[in-house]
Amino acid sequence: MNLTTGLISVEQTHLLRHAVLWPHLSKPEECVLAEDSLLSSFHMGCFAGEDLVGIATLVSQPWSSLPGGPQMRLRAMATRPDLQGHNVGSVLMKSILDELYREKIRWVWCDARVTAIGFYRRVGWAVDSEIYEVAHVGQHQRAFLPIWGGV
Repeated sequence: MNLTTGLISVEQTHLLRHAVLWPHLSKPEECVLAEDSLLSSFHMGCFAGEDLVGIATLVSQPWSSLPGGPQMRLRAMATRPDLQGHNVGSVLMKSILDELYREKIRWVWCDARVTAIGFYRRVGWAVDSEIYEVAHVGQHQRAFLPIWGGV
């Protein structure tokens, strides 16, 4: 499968956010984050041909447990269910990390669903929290990755 990536609009994220992340909401247009429209935020998509099959949002938000340097938080990463396990997440993550490196971001972190922790570990992230519950969404753990300079 030929996968490509690129920046996308926030509106393009809504269908996958609804289908994969927040099906408890009544419609895709409700799948918004407060930070979606900030100038410092961006949205990345992974495409199989013309079809959007993976999404992620990056927002400028520090986590006090990380040492100095610019940080971004990964939010609302999702892969179309029928393509999970087919390299979509890895291709998307590589593009995200390349973009963060170009922007001189030091750290990226996220609140990862427990069901996705294996993926994050496979692509080099460290897990740094106990399991905690997010209402309507499920169990999570905090994970992080240095973009440059090591831990």
